[in-house]
Amino acid sequence: TDATDNDLNGDGNPDDPTAIIINTPTADLVTVKTLASGDATPDEGDTVTFQIVITNNGTDLATGVFLTDFLPAGLTPTANNGTVSQGSYSATSGIFGIGAIPVGGTATLTLEGTVDAGQGGNTITNTTTAATGNQLDPSTAGDDLDEAVIVNQTASLVTVKTLLSGDQTPDEGDIVTFQIEVTNNGAGNATGVFLNDLLPAGLTPTANNGTVSQGSYSAASGIFGIGAIPVGGTATLILEGTVDVGQGGNTITNTTTAAAGDQVDPDNVGDDLTESVVINDATDLVTVKTLLSGDATPSEGDAITYQIVVTNNGAAQATNVSLTDQLPAGVTLTGGTVSQGTYDVATGIWTIGTLNDGAVATIVFNATVDAGTAGT
Repeated sequence: TDATDNDLNGDGNPDDPTAIIINTPTADLVTVKTLASGDATPDEGDTVTFQIVITNNGTDLATGVFLTDFLPAGLTPTANNGTVSQGSYSATSGIFGIGAIPVGGTATLTLEGTVDAGQGGNTITNTTTAATGNQLDPSTAGDDLDEAVIVNQTASLVTVKTLLSGDQTPDEGDIVTFQIEVTNNGAGNATGVFLNDLLPAGLTPTANNGTVSQGSYSAASGIFGIGAIPVGGTATLILEGTVDVGQGGNTITNTTTAAAGDQVDPDNVGDDLTESVVINDATDLVTVKTLLSGDATPSEGDAITYQIVVTNNGAAQATNVSLTDQLPAGVTLTGGTVSQGTYDVATGIWTIGTLNDGAVATIVFNATVDAGTAGT
């Protein structure tokens, strides 16, 4: 055809009757992250669940859709981590390959982990990239890409002292054992934990004194440096000594400070910081006289020897011990000895003094039988 054949409007120029309309598909992908587990201040060991929902609010089918998201540090993945409603998720690369989402459709990814020990006080944030695909996404309106939790930092340290040896009225020389247990009943790992406790006066430490389940103890300062205690964990200190001589009748009390650490301890509920023992004050003095010379029928002028033995069979030290003994008529004192104390010939008083539990004191009288005493 010539030019006039295409000049339909008669203006002398060929007409172009073809119109090209380009339709650009749009898919308004909205990415919303929520804390599905709900608790924004979880404890160590709790499960934290993030849910990412991608919705196609556009006018066309969205294809080739994907995003990238990792479970954040501080969480250990559960079996539910990486669960998807469609497509696939790689925990290694963090890529959620969604594929196609129809108009109005949604796709879901779940990221889930338990809070690691030692995260108390830390903020754990999970951030996702916005979902994209093959189609044009005209805006980021409605996207919510971040969620965070603050891990509970409280560590409820409970300090309990017990009398491990059991006997609340021990004797002098007995072993007394105190046990101090510190338990972390809080929500977070306790760090920098310590307390102060000294073996009380009146006890002499045994080799077992200052035994600890962890950390270190100084018998000089009384500081039990415990260190870290995990949630539900316990640390133990043993204080042990033998009851000193002369403590009979005394009350010996052992008091510890409450354990403290780097974290907030909200209360002192359950703390039991003091234990006491009352030392047995009983003394059992046994006095035994014997005729040491042996001959029960001596002659006038013969030498005879009396011996008196005093033994403390009691539980405690005996103090101010004394007895009175004067030789009878018919014998004459010629000498004698005492193992301790003094003897007054005029009064007959033997002042012994102190006898420890199990101790023995002895006095010996040497005499001769007087003339004229035959038959008496």
